[in-house]
Amino acid sequence: MKHLLHVSSLPHSSSCQSRRPAQLRLWLTLLLLVGSLSASLAQTVNWTGATSSNWNIASNWNPATVPTATNDVVISSTATTQPTLSTTAVAKSVEVRSGASLSISSAGSLTVNGNKVVLSGPTTAFYNGGTVVNEGSLVLGSTGAVGLHGLWNVSSFSNVAGGSIRIDRSTITGLNNQGNFVNSASITIGASATVGTYGLTNNNGSFSNVTGGSIQIDRSSLYSLLNTGLNGSNASFINSASITIGASATVGETALYNEVAFTNTATGSISLDQGSIYCFRNNSGSFINSGSLAIGTLTSGGIIGLWNRVLFTNTVGARIFIDRATGTGLFNDPGSSISFVNAATITIGTGVTGTAINNQATFNNQGCPALIQSLGNGVITNSASFSNTGTIIENASGNSNISFNGGLVQNLNGGSFTVASGPAPVTGAGLYWRGCTSTNWNTAANWYPATVPTPTDNVIILLGAANMPTLSTTAVANSVEVQSGASLSIGGGGSLTINGNKTVSGNTTGFYNGGTVVNAGALILGNSGSVGQRGLWNVSSFSNMTGGNITIDRASNRALLNDLNGSFVNSASITIGASNTVTASVGLENSSSFTNQTGGSITIDRATFAGLNNLSGSSFINSGILNIGATANVGLVGLGNSALFRNASGGSITISRASGAVLNNQTGGIFVNLASLTIGAGGSPSTIGLRSTIKGVRHFCRA
Repeated sequence: MKHLLHVSSLPHSSSCQSRRPAQLRLWLTLLLLVGSLSASLAQTVNWTGATSSNWNIASNWNPATVPTATNDVVISSTATTQPTLSTTAVAKSVEVRSGASLSISSAGSLTVNGNKVVLSGPTTAFYNGGTVVNEGSLVLGSTGAVGLHGLWNVSSFSNVAGGSIRIDRSTITGLNNQGNFVNSASITIGASATVGTYGLTNNNGSFSNVTGGSIQIDRSSLYSLLNTGLNGSNASFINSASITIGASATVGETALYNEVAFTNTATGSISLDQGSIYCFRNNSGSFINSGSLAIGTLTSGGIIGLWNRVLFTNTVGARIFIDRATGTGLFNDPGSSISFVNAATITIGTGVTGTAINNQATFNNQGCPALIQSLGNGVITNSASFSNTGTIIENASGNSNISFNGGLVQNLNGGSFTVASGPAPVTGAGLYWRGCTSTNWNTAANWYPATVPTPTDNVIILLGAANMPTLSTTAVANSVEVQSGASLSIGGGGSLTINGNKTVSGNTTGFYNGGTVVNAGALILGNSGSVGQRGLWNVSSFSNMTGGNITIDRASNRALLNDLNGSFVNSASITIGASNTVTASVGLENSSSFTNQTGGSITIDRATFAGLNNLSGSSFINSGILNIGATANVGLVGLGNSALFRNASGGSITISRASGAVLNNQTGGIFVNLASLTIGAGGSPSTIGLRSTIKGVRHFCRA
C-alpha cells in the first residue's frame, strides 16, 4: 500500500520545538505499523495451479490459501494450469498477467471490493493483461472502492452468454478497455454508486457489444461512454445489441462521446438520456448508424441532443429519435470536413423546445427512403449546404430553410419554409407518393406515411419521386392530385374509385391532373359521394387510352373540366351523369385542346346548364361518338361552342333533351361538321342557336 506523509498534518507548536524529533519518530512508527498491518491484510496470493484448475483449492495458491476479501490475487502465465472459477469467490483485487487466463463458469461468482496499484500506475480492482472469459458473475465495488479503474482490460476479455458484470465505486472509470473486449451478456455500470469521470472508456481498444449483449451505464460525472484513441489508431466500437445510458441517473456532461470509429449495426439499439449538455457528441472519427439511436426518450435530452462535428451516416433502415433537448435537437457543427448524411429516418420529438435541426456544414437528406420529421415547433435552420432528395415534414410556426429540394418538403402549422433551389414545399396534409421501392400503387413503402391509400385519403403524386405510380389492381382514394411533372398510369387491370374531394387552387375537385395521366383501366368518380365542384380537372396531359373507362357523377359545377393548357385525348369511354344527378352546370367543359379519337365514346346526361361547352380559344376535335342528352335532360344548351369545333370524318354527334338551344354556336364559334350530326332525338326541343357559322354539314338530321 502506498502512503503519503504530509508534514503539514503533523502536530507542531512554537512552545514544543524540543519535542518535535520524538513526535516525528512516534508518527513514523505508527505509519510503519499501519503499513505493515495493511500489507498483512492485503497479502498477495499467487496462482500456481499445482493441483488443478479449481480456484477454491488452497494447494493451487501460494501461500496455500483460498483467496479472501483481503487478498490481492495474481494469476501468471507460469502456472501449471490456469484457473476456472465454478463457485462463489472473493478478492480484494485480481491481476491476470500477460499470457495467463481466468475462466468464470456459469456457476461461478467473483466479488471484488478493493483495489491495488498495477504497473506502477493506476489503482484497479480487476486488471486483465491476459485472457478472461466470464460466463458467470463478476461484481466490482458492491461495498468498497475499486480504485481509479474498476475493470481495466489491456488484452482479451469476453463476457459471454449468461455472464454478468456489475461495477460501482470507481473514481475515474468503471470499465477501461485498452484491448479487445467482446460482450454478449450483461454489463451494468453505476447502478448503485458513482463510477467517477467515465462509465466506460474504449481507449485505443476494440469493443464489440454483440448479439445478446446489454450495457447499462449511470452515475458518471463527465462522459458516460467515451470511445477514443490516438490519431491513426485502429480503435473501434461496434454495437449490435443494447446500450442504455442515463436511464436511472445523471451521467455528466455527455452520455456518449465519440472520437474514433463507432458503428451501430442494424441490430444495435442505443438509448441516451440525462447528459447535462449533450446526449451524443460525435467529436471526431466517424459514426455509422444502421440500427436504432434514441435520445431523450425517457427524461432529458440535454441542451443539444446530438452534436456532430465530423462524419455521421444514418444508413437505409436506421432510426434516430431525438426528444427533450432544450436548445437544439441535432446540431451539425461548422467545418469543411463535417458531413451528416441521412438515408433513413430522423424524428425530432415534440419535447425539443428550441431548434429541431441547426446545420452549419453539409447535411444531405439523401435518397427516397430518407425521412426527417419534426413533430413539434422546432424549425430547421441552415447556414451552409442542406440538400433534400427524400422527405422533410416540418410542423413549426417559425421560419425554416434548406438549400436544395429534389424530394418532398411538407410545411405545416403556418410557418415559412424557404427552399433556395427546387420544388417549393407543400402545405397541405395528405398521403404522398414517393415511389421508393417500385411503381406499385398498392405497396405501402411507396407512400408517405407508409400506408396504401384508403377511401379517406387525399393522394398527392409529386415530381421527384423515385418511381412514378402504376395502378394494375383495385384502388381507392378520397381525392387524387397529380402535380406538375408527375405522372399516373392506370393499367388495363387497374381500377381507381374516388368518392371525395379536396381544395386545389380555390376549387374542390375529386381528381386534379397537373402532370401526365394515362388511363387504360377504370377511373370512377362520384359513384357514391361528392367529387366537388370539378369532378375531373385537367390542366396538363390526360389520355384515356383504348380499354379505358371514365365515369363521373356527383360533381357540383363541372363534371369534366379540360382547363387552360390542358390536353385531353380520349380513345375509349367517358360517361358523365349516367347514374345520378351530376348537378354540375356543365357536363364537359373544354378551355384548351380536346380530341375524341376514332374509337372514343363520350356520353353526357344530367347537366343543369350545358351538356358540353367549348370555350373561346379552345379546340374540340371529334372523330368518335359524342352523345349528349340521350337519357336525361342536359339543361339549357346541349352543345355550346365559342371556338373551333370539328366533327371530323367518321365522327358521330347526337344531341337531345336540351331545354333551350340544342346546339348553340356562339359569336366567334366555328362549327365544322364533316360527319354525322343528329339533333333533337328523343322528342326534346330541337332549337339551333346560330350566332356564327356552321360549315360543311355532310349529314345533318332534325329528329
